[in-house]
Amino acid sequence: MAIIVVRSVWVNGQTAEFRRQQVKTRRQLVHKLLRTGDDTLHDEGDLEITVPQGQTGSLKVRIEYYVVRPQSGLVFRGGIVYTETHVNPSSARRWVPCLDDMGERSTWDLFFVVPASVGGEAVTAVASGELSSVVPHPHDVARRVVRYIVSTATAACTLGFAAGPLTGACALGGAGAEAAGGVFAFAPGGRAADAQATCAVVPEALEFYAREFGAYPYATYKVVFVEGLAGVVTCAALTLVGTDVLHGSREIEAAYEARRVLGLAVARQWFGAFVGAAAWGDQWLVAGLAGFMAAQFVRHHLGANEQRYRLKRDMARMCHADVNQKPLSYPEQGPWEAGEAAFAEVKAPVVLYMLDRRMVKGGVSVGLQRVVPGVLVAATGGAAVDTAGFLRTCRRVSGVDASAFAAQWVFASGCPVFHVGYAFNRKKLAVEITLHQESTNARATAPWARAQLFAGQMTARIREADGTPYEHVLDIRREHVGRFEVQFNTKYKRIRRSTRRFHMRQMAAAAEELNINAEVLGLDDEDDSNIALFGAENAAEKRDWRVVEWGEDDEESLASATFEWIRMDSDLEWACVMHFEQPDFMWAAQLQKDRDVVAQLDAVDALQHLPSAAAATTLMRTVMDARVFYRVRADAALALARLATPELAWIGLHHLAKIYKRRFCLPPRAGEDRADAEDISAPRLPRPNNFANIGEYFTQLAVAAALSNVRDRHGEAPLPARRLLLATARYNDNSENVFSDARFLAAL
Repeated sequence: MAIIVVRSVWVNGQTAEFRRQQVKTRRQLVHKLLRTGDDTLHDEGDLEITVPQGQTGSLKVRIEYYVVRPQSGLVFRGGIVYTETHVNPSSARRWVPCLDDMGERSTWDLFFVVPASVGGEAVTAVASGELSSVVPHPHDVARRVVRYIVSTATAACTLGFAAGPLTGACALGGAGAEAAGGVFAFAPGGRAADAQATCAVVPEALEFYAREFGAYPYATYKVVFVEGLAGVVTCAALTLVGTDVLHGSREIEAAYEARRVLGLAVARQWFGAFVGAAAWGDQWLVAGLAGFMAAQFVRHHLGANEQRYRLKRDMARMCHADVNQKPLSYPEQGPWEAGEAAFAEVKAPVVLYMLDRRMVKGGVSVGLQRVVPGVLVAATGGAAVDTAGFLRTCRRVSGVDASAFAAQWVFASGCPVFHVGYAFNRKKLAVEITLHQESTNARATAPWARAQLFAGQMTARIREADGTPYEHVLDIRREHVGRFEVQFNTKYKRIRRSTRRFHMRQMAAAAEELNINAEVLGLDDEDDSNIALFGAENAAEKRDWRVVEWGEDDEESLASATFEWIRMDSDLEWACVMHFEQPDFMWAAQLQKDRDVVAQLDAVDALQHLPSAAAATTLMRTVMDARVFYRVRADAALALARLATPELAWIGLHHLAKIYKRRFCLPPRAGEDRADAEDISAPRLPRPNNFANIGEYFTQLAVAAALSNVRDRHGEAPLPARRLLLATARYNDNSENVFSDARFLAAL
């Protein structure tokens, strides 16, 4: 632990007496822990200064000190020194004497004395605030004095700096850069181009947040990449990031991860640096609002499908982890430990998303995007955000009382687990839904992890026989078993699924619905317009690809169906574990015809656990169709690997090999097409790399990964998979590709 040694103190130019004051009573200790979260056992005590007699009015205090064994707060690594703050009390006191409280805000004048160069490399100091001047040291020409001014009232724990040979500096342009007064990126020498490519998204993020939520609160914004730094350090007008986030302009995967990291880092300038928590029990709100803003930027920058995909995955992670966890907020809460922080940074944005959806649907169609600007306006007066005040603001803006919601999701822990069943009542023309509820904390052992039951409204969407989806709101109460009766809206009739005409009509409808999005996605759908009918009209194609349609094996079950499918929580408003079963052909219809990416992901997940040749055919068509969101295609490819079993005559392997050859390999040579069609192990050369279509690139990676997951009866990779992957690696041609193939080859 670093120790601050104070040499001397002056007050208004006069020497003053001082001492380190330790807390003496338990009450003082508890108060200090709740206020600063500081580890008092390793603390030298607060600095108590005696004001000299005759000194009144404004006091100018000067403290001369040095830091012994700095291991936290101030870090020396790789020739660079930087602050490792955590934008909360007890962070800044590790490297500077200060009033270390989020409520103690002031403007700052920061001076740094640095060498002009070290080892022939120029030394740069980058800090919170706006660069004011760089002048030679008055007494040592080998050193320089760098001055930064923080004109926005800022707490000491949000100040930060980095100094060292950061020669790869670059200025970023764009509307966001103008709104922020200038955006700059700094990296170790020789990586200026990588810093420019990595931070290209930053001005767009700044402009989006300023437009949607409120003006950027500082004069400039700077990003500094530091060797060996794990995670992100948020400071006022400054973000420190590890160099592992850096990437070149020709990389794909790294760019996606960097945009996620930097999008959230920029959002934390509003909530984290500028707006802090009023108390430790409110820190979830700061993390949640930054995550909520970042999710809106993902939707803007990468599309609604990407945002909903990530939300779905975050909900699953949250439910899996929310066992024996503490609530987001509870009495006498202290600072988060590392594990608590990681979990809260996942849960808090999800909870705020759910609150936003309830506000929009239950109130006057006004969600958190109207609440957040008001919170930021209040912060200009120095106000920190607190949970109770935030909930009152939500009620005032939308008319929705969120107290019951907060009692379940903020002040308690655990997630609901639903087991849902249904039956069709032909006499009443209604679907009878039975819902059994329990909690992820049902077997928890921690004293704070109480197994609670949840209440609220859930939407069930039924796609009826006429092809129209009807939504029904289920009022879920705090009870273990709930029963609901949902009336049909169309006249009851069985769906004739077993005829060839029906199959053709269903697949044509699926193709038509996918075509709606093709133009929006910017895709040339000429080659994919018939994928939904693939193998249905051509007998040779059907035989070569081993296509099996629904109803060929079980006509009776299909003929007895009364609706196409049911979706529980169709609006994705519950972070829950949903156990819901319906026949496999209903999941297939949902995958083919529901355009919501979450519905498609649910269907893919269900079909991989309901193995059949028809399910494999549906998954194969999904992977083949470039109009489907690429993450769904990737999941469908991985699901096919689970259908590569001897019980299904290895149909999953057959489809994966055929897909890889069809989309990612050169056509067979003249005279070899028949043998190639009949034998999936026949060798094929890969196409030259062209990663311009990012979705197709990620799909190729997923199909290759799926092929590598297949194992025969002896636990070995089958010959077709080995030949395809080895040929792809051996004959890889990236000569005309604008993107790097380094990660592609690493994956192979």
